[in-house]
Amino acid sequence: MFNLSKRNSGMIFALITACGLGAITTQAKIFYTDGGNALTLMLARFAVSTLVFGLLLLIKRDSFRVAANNRIALTALGMSGRGR
Repeated sequence: MFNLSKRNSGMIFALITACGLGAITTQAKIFYTDGGNALTLMLARFAVSTLVFGLLLLIKRDSFRVAANNRIALTALGMSGRGR
């Protein structure tokens, strides 16, 4: 597709991320004004990020499969926010 160096593609992804994070509060304000609640907002955010991540994996022709030696660490990361 494009022949970007790792440095240039990293800078592009950092800019996209910064724009997305900067828009979070505005999106939440609009969402709440239109009658949304926190659970639906989080569901929408995670659904969009999952779709974007999945599209990137499909474009790169990579697998969704997690290596067996990484499963325990990923499970621990997913459970680290519980109980607060």
